[in-house]
Amino acid sequence: MLKDKAHSISLLVANRPGVLVRIALVFSRRGYNIDSLVVSPTLDPNFSRMNIIAHGNPEILMQIIKQLEKLVKKLVQIKAKRNKKLFCQIN
Repeated sequence: MLKDKAHSISLLVANRPGVLVRIALVFSRRGYNIDSLVVSPTLDPNFSRMNIIAHGNPEILMQIIKQLEKLVKKLVQIKAKRNKKLFCQIN
């Protein structure tokens, strides 16, 4: 049984090849395991909603979230330059 509290992260990510790998690598580098991962379409076909559940140290999780914010903003900005629009959401 897992002793650490479950943490839920929801990301709005660009629909591009390699996004899932980049997100997973952020967790892997910190030694975090992703317990659950759900990727769903959004109303905008250029983006997907990614919901991640992980257990572990809250301090390390905050570092992961900060890295994810930078990564997701970078990916969304690349996509936005092509489509002339920009929005990014980190919950």
